Amino acid sequence: PLRGRELGITFSTASNWIGNTLIASYSLSIMNSIGTNMFYLLLAAFAVISLLVFKFFVPETKGVSLEHIEQNLWSDKALNKIGV
Repeated sequence: PLRGRELGITFSTASNWIGNTLIASYSLSIMNSIGTNMFYLLLAAFAVISLLVFKFFVPETKGVSLEHIEQNLWSDKALNKIGV
């Protein structure tokens, strides 16, 4: 919804910067402690987990207007059904 867009963009940008900072800060020490191969396997595991979360928990809103999504949100529709 338009009323929450600014806050949503703020949180998404902040979480992106925090995640990037954590990866940049700790990747070398983690790589040294568990090895390069295991580090990249760990990153791949996180990527697969992320794909599964997006597949099953993030609603598809392609082709749906923002006004329709906002109407669905305010009518207490389930979050996985807001794009329908």
